[in-house]
Amino acid sequence: MNRLYGRTMIASIAILLLFVMSIGQTPDAVDYTGPMDIARISVPSAVVWSEDFGNISEWHIYGLNHTADPDYLLPGNFSLTGGVLRAIGPEWNSAERNSSVIHGSWSFDVDIQDPIDEYHFLIGIAVGQYDPILDTLGEGYYLIFNTPDTGQDRIRISRRTRLTGHVYNWLDLDNYFADDLIGWRNIIVTHDEYEWFYVYLDGDLILRSKDSAIDTSNLFTFHSHAGPAIDNVSVHDNITYDDVAPEWSQPILSQEISLGESFYYDINATDHSGIDQYWIDDTQNFTIDDQGVITNIRDLVVGTYNMRVSVNDTLGHIRAEAFTLTVLGVTTTTTTTATTTTTTTTTTTETTTPPPPIDMTVVLLVAGSAVVTIIVIALIVKSRS
Repeated sequence: MNRLYGRTMIASIAILLLFVMSIGQTPDAVDYTGPMDIARISVPSAVVWSEDFGNISEWHIYGLNHTADPDYLLPGNFSLTGGVLRAIGPEWNSAERNSSVIHGSWSFDVDIQDPIDEYHFLIGIAVGQYDPILDTLGEGYYLIFNTPDTGQDRIRISRRTRLTGHVYNWLDLDNYFADDLIGWRNIIVTHDEYEWFYVYLDGDLILRSKDSAIDTSNLFTFHSHAGPAIDNVSVHDNITYDDVAPEWSQPILSQEISLGESFYYDINATDHSGIDQYWIDDTQNFTIDDQGVITNIRDLVVGTYNMRVSVNDTLGHIRAEAFTLTVLGVTTTTTTTATTTTTTTTTTTETTTPPPPIDMTVVLLVAGSAVVTIIVIALIVKSRS
């Protein structure tokens, strides 16, 4: 008995070890789009410069009027009312500040007014030094806020490069459309050493693109028609905005189904940088789509399926969780309805009045009389003979 118990325990421990080893494995082939190395954000970033617009002593202000010659000589028309830098001039107004950051993060608040043309206002994230005669904006990376012919508000990240002389090329790297962007919004832009740009609007990832055509910066710029404003600018020399893995929206729990049922399990995760993709290790029996829905791809048998589901964000941070699916056997229950036949038997009984009890005195008298009679008869017969 002890030997059998010991063998059973050893087998159980071996099975447990195999299960633990299996859930610790990562799928061999996972196609990631975007940078996966997260070491680049492990170094704390330093604030290179920041601005809350108590004054604009660090800024160069000028205006543009394309009907004038030269157009860059007009004074810019801005106000500092309420501690924000707001463009109030009828033409293009430009404000720029020295900024050498090309890889890092830029955070600022913008007051988006109703766009009125193709280029309503631009934020130059990383701009090279420009020639005021030939180039009033400069080569660099820009966020452009406008309303194109579609009628929707649009934010796009674009690269502006000089082709020759006063001829420039705008290349849109990514576009984001929305029905209403009016009002104060927070913008965060990150550009890592792998040359990936990420743009966040109020904490949500809206733009993503990879570009390395420009590798230096001299300026941070704000160009706008009348109305829009900028405030709370903070520029860092490294990326620290998102350094955590996605979070599950609900706990991942073990599941049960009956034999013959299809398996459907909807899991969800959230992340500031956006969800890149989900995957699962048991690809022979299950699949998971871009929305986090797990389904079986073959008929399941009675037993327990151990699996591990994973999710990563657009910066490469991964979160994983193991759970089990138990397929239960179908128990057949037979219900028999009993039919009861009731047989009624009628018994007829004749009632006879029993005789009265015999008086023993009478019996003795009769018996005595008989004996006397026999004796008398015997004497008479003897006398005759």
